[in-house]
Amino acid sequence: MQLVRGNIVRGNKDLAKHLQVSVRTIGRWKSDGLLSEAIVGQMHRVILYDLDKVLKCMNHYCLPASKN
Repeated sequence: MQLVRGNIVRGNKDLAKHLQVSVRTIGRWKSDGLLSEAIVGQMHRVILYDLDKVLKCMNHYCLPASKN
C-alpha cells in the first residue's frame, strides 16, 4: 500500500489492497457514490482517498458480507 501523506491512499488498487477487496469492488463503490466523501483529490489520473473518511463512509453504509 502506498501512502502519499498521512492517511492518504493513492489509487483504487492501493485502496483495494488496504481494504482486502477487489479493484472492481472499489470501482463499484465509487460509482455508487459510497466513496464520494472520501475522495480528497486527484494526481493526474490517480484518485486520492482519505483512509479515515473511507472507513467512516463504510461504517455509515451497511455493506453486505462478501461472498467467496
